Amino acid sequence: MNLRHFLALMLLCSASLLHARGQESLNLRRGGYKQVPEVVWQTDGLRVLDLSKNDIVELPDSIASLPLSELRLQRTYVTAFPAAVKDSPLARSLRLLDMRGCRLTEAQQGSIKELFPNTKILWDDPCECGAD
Repeated sequence: MNLRHFLALMLLCSASLLHARGQESLNLRRGGYKQVPEVVWQTDGLRVLDLSKNDIVELPDSIASLPLSELRLQRTYVTAFPAAVKDSPLARSLRLLDMRGCRLTEAQQGSIKELFPNTKILWDDPCECGAD
């Protein structure tokens, strides 16, 4: 790929992210992100967020302010939610949480269930990660 094609591709990607303003759904799957990207906070009316298959380890406290109905975190390294999520807009609105492939222990799954009692949660069987 030459430089001109690369720059054209970058402009196209930037334009599609800017178009995300006002969109209900934002797919950032496989984006190579290590943290939740800024475009999430700039997207008005966001209801569905897909951050799957990124290198995200930790979610910021501000995730609690998003009134999402769906949050997809498949194959990320997220194992917990910030304390700010308890009784937040996110906790009240979330209907589907997808954490398949996140390698959660039974204790981690229990903590997440407590935060989202009315949410359908998809995940794998608890792993024995770090168990004695």
